[in-house]
Amino acid sequence: MQEYDFQYSYRARKKHTSADTLSRIPQNAQINSVFADASTDVSWKNAQVNHPYTSFIYKRQEENGLKPFGIEMSERPRDERALWAEWTKPAIINGMLQLLGKDNQIRVVVPRT
Repeated sequence: MQEYDFQYSYRARKKHTSADTLSRIPQNAQINSVFADASTDVSWKNAQVNHPYTSFIYKRQEENGLKPFGIEMSERPRDERALWAEWTKPAIINGMLQLLGKDNQIRVVVPRT
């Protein structure tokens, strides 16, 4: 700090309105929706279909939606079993494997890289 040349000046509290105003601006802005183009949807679908942890669940949901038996899943990787445990929540929506949340929010299943 010694290498810089600072000048300090006192401002009375009443003259600090700009800083005071900035510190009190409410932060209520929320993102209500995000849109992706069709090529993004195709990329996600390809990633899900070709990934070893999501491909089995994706194909089963797409074919008949029947939950695989536990014996079928016992030899599968942990990530795939975790998705299997949430079986009532996955669904194919717009060609992508997605999870339906508690408040009906839709989340895309993202394969690990």
